[in-house]
Amino acid sequence: MAYLGDADTAPSSTTVVVEVEKATPTVSGSVDPDTVAVGDTATVDIDVSATGFTPTGDVDVLVNGMVVTRVTLSNGSATAQIGPFDSAGSYAVTLNYLGDENAEAASGSAGTVDVEKVTPRMRVDRTPKKVVEDRTRVKLFVSVRAQGEPATGEVRVKGEGYNEVHSLRNGEATFALGKFKKPGRKTFTIVYLGSDSLARVTEEIEFKVKRKRRR
Repeated sequence: MAYLGDADTAPSSTTVVVEVEKATPTVSGSVDPDTVAVGDTATVDIDVSATGFTPTGDVDVLVNGMVVTRVTLSNGSATAQIGPFDSAGSYAVTLNYLGDENAEAASGSAGTVDVEKVTPRMRVDRTPKKVVEDRTRVKLFVSVRAQGEPATGEVRVKGEGYNEVHSLRNGEATFALGKFKKPGRKTFTIVYLGSDSLARVTEEIEFKVKRKRRR
């Protein structure tokens, strides 16, 4: 800075130091879709903005506090994929912008993604089809599959005084109900008890036990 002087005052000059600090940007984002099933992924749209310029650099994407991916901004924006998710629950998605020569590091939220359990398909078969009192030994064959794959976990069969839980093997379990001493209609409830990724499923079966012929 310089003063050029006048008729009464001599010229003079001085130096002024101006410190320019990095700007604090705004970090924002959103998750789409915000509800997915176990095994699915979601997309995170990221935006980093500042007054007077467009920030550059990288952004870390965190799910429940853990860094899952890093993306580079292009014109202040980026897109990231999170997942697939292996268990149900609500997951918080946060963004850590790492800064550049003009912008400070900053953080923001992209919201949450809700991961729902998959509902498996359960099939129950009975053998034999004809049941006679005190003569026929009945078995139930239970198969549970989800997204084309055998399920894991346990199945409970309950009814008519019977109550057992078996673990699935390759998605299947067999229950030996045995003989029935009295004729009539019999009802059993079959429950797949679920897992971290699969929902609980209940099915009921009913069949008739015929009276045996008397000699």
